[in-house]
Amino acid sequence: MLTNKYTNKTITNYSNLQKVIDELKSISGLTKILLLTNLDKLEFKVLEDSNNWGVKLALERRYVFVVVHDSNFRQPMGSMVLQDNNSSPSAVLHKHIINRFDLDLTNEDATLIIGFDL
Repeated sequence: MLTNKYTNKTITNYSNLQKVIDELKSISGLTKILLLTNLDKLEFKVLEDSNNWGVKLALERRYVFVVVHDSNFRQPMGSMVLQDNNSSPSAVLHKHIINRFDLDLTNEDATLIIGFDL
């Protein structure tokens, strides 16, 4: 049986995770938010280019989303310091994401991987 302390922590984490999902859904240009399982994260680590540090670091977090965005998603508000250290998946992983989640993407759609801890 779960202790009350553990149950409350789980409920709080779920509530906070739902707040993150709701916030992402409110951003113009984000069309899909998909939460990865631990198995998804393992597959993504195997398929992704080992030099893509942005994706690698995102996949190490407790919660990881694949986010699909279109051309309505805003450009960065400032210059990016490390443009090579992004969280866009490689072409191989991008194709896997499309197949894994049965996505019907247009030429204007792209994917990002976002990882975080609560």
